[in-house]
Amino acid sequence: MNQPLKVLLVEDSEDDAKLALRALRGGGFEPTSRRVQTAAELEAALAEERWEVVISDFNMPSFTGLEALGILRSTGLDIPFILISGTIGEETAATVAGELTLENQLRQALDREEFVLHYQPKVNLLSGKLTGAGALIRWNDPRTGLVPAGRFIPILEDTGLIYEVGRWALRKAIEEYLRWRTAGLAAVRIAVRGAIAPAAVAGLRRNAGLPVQQTGAARAVRDKIPGPACRE
Repeated sequence: MNQPLKVLLVEDSEDDAKLALRALRGGGFEPTSRRVQTAAELEAALAEERWEVVISDFNMPSFTGLEALGILRSTGLDIPFILISGTIGEETAATVAGELTLENQLRQALDREEFVLHYQPKVNLLSGKLTGAGALIRWNDPRTGLVPAGRFIPILEDTGLIYEVGRWALRKAIEEYLRWRTAGLAAVRIAVRGAIAPAAVAGLRRNAGLPVQQTGAARAVRDKIPGPACRE
């Protein structure tokens, strides 16, 4: 399923607007759009609806893309703004818009606690006993459901958000481990799988923000530098 995206197009050409939307669909998005051509229409659109990205032509008959950027800034809204010019066409603008929008959505997902941990059990084949579990980071987007890891993990890595999400994952795994132990379940080791750079591991261990009563449980939860498994 393509990722929903609310796009405000500042564009006097309907054909160019269609090109931008087609490029977004090709990039895995399902855009809901509105096209405006004047400063007044832009101001009204920004006031009436919430947008995830603004894509603007550089030169239009009634005003310019830079003026459109000035109008957006005057509202104080934190919305990615992509300017289409002679060197940045519709396809490039759509690619950049998609990446910036996903980054914003991921930041909001962290604030809104939309990330979840899914556990892969490790079982001893001879005894049939549970010996451990691997915790995989997943994004449960309320609009589309679970987002494939291969779609959002690279954005987390490129933007550095993987460190914040990694800290959240460590804290969450420890909280859930303690809940399982309180419920009388057997103690097992949990490997938190997330594409965390090796240089960050020590810092994550020191700065995970764990309460004092959780530091003992932290020994049962370890961070793991995985291969492709984190994106399965």
